[in-house]
This record gives sequence, structure tokens and C-alpha cells, in this order.
Amino acid sequence: MEKQKEINQRSFSNFGFSSILLTFVMLCIVTFSALSLLTANADYKLSKKVADKTTAYYQAEEKAYLLLQKIDQDLARAYRKSDTKETYYALATEYITQEKSDTRLTVSSDGTKISFEIFCAENQSLHVGLRINYPHKSNGVFYELTQWQTISSITEEPDTTLHLLGS
Repeated sequence: MEKQKEINQRSFSNFGFSSILLTFVMLCIVTFSALSLLTANADYKLSKKVADKTTAYYQAEEKAYLLLQKIDQDLARAYRKSDTKETYYALATEYITQEKSDTRLTVSSDGTKISFEIFCAENQSLHVGLRINYPHKSNGVFYELTQWQTISSITEEPDTTLHLLGS
């Protein structure tokens, strides 16, 4: 009789322990799967933002290259039609400012420098600066890149406050 009681007691305690262990393991699995789902979703959103920003930059870069191609063609046309350095710079300024584009294009007063800005994303733009050269031969270099820079227009104000205990 005592043996029977001992067997019943032992099997009952083993059954309870395995149920508790199984419940604990299931809770851990559900918790970890929920956490991994949240992490994967956050990573996806971040990757999408980075991909959108990168795509916008490369689209702005493509616009810049197309504008550089037009500027190069305008400078070659100005060189063919001019016989002095001064008329070259005057014609170059005239041809370049006639270009209609969605960029902010500025030419210096003496016609030797050009800069333009192409907007990439909502707070970012690509700034390109050129120095116009007067080539000594017709197949020479018409300009030199002086700036190719991505500039962010977000201004962050630094936190200069110092929080002390008891103040």
C-alpha cells in the first residue's frame, strides 16, 4: 500500500513539473518571437528610409551630371564663337543662364565660376561648384569641379543646459 502511495505521489509531481516547464517554454518562445517580429519590422522601416534617401541622392546626382553635360556643351559653343577670353566668358554666361532647369544656378559676375544646387530629399541638397577654364585648344577642358557636396539643411540646437541635483 505504501508503495502504491509513493508511486502515485511521484507521478503526480512529475506531471505538474512537466506542465509548468512546458508552459514556461511556450511563454519564452512566444515572447522571443514577438520581439523578433518587432525588431524585423523596425529594421525593415529603417532599411526602407535608407533606400529612399539613397535613391533620391542618386537621382539628384543624375540631374547634376545631365546639367554638367549641358554646361559643357554651352561652353564648347561659346568657345567656338569667341575669339578672346572676355567674349568667351560673356558668351558662356549668356548660354548657361538661358538654361531652364529646376535647380538654383548662379554664375559669378566675371563669369568664371558657376554653382548650382539640386534638392535630394526633404532636408538634403547636392551643391556643385565649377570653375570655368579658357582652354588653349578646342578639345581642352572647359571647367574644373571645385565642389561636389551633400549638405543637410537640418539645424540642431545643442543642449547647453546642465541639470544638477537639487536645482
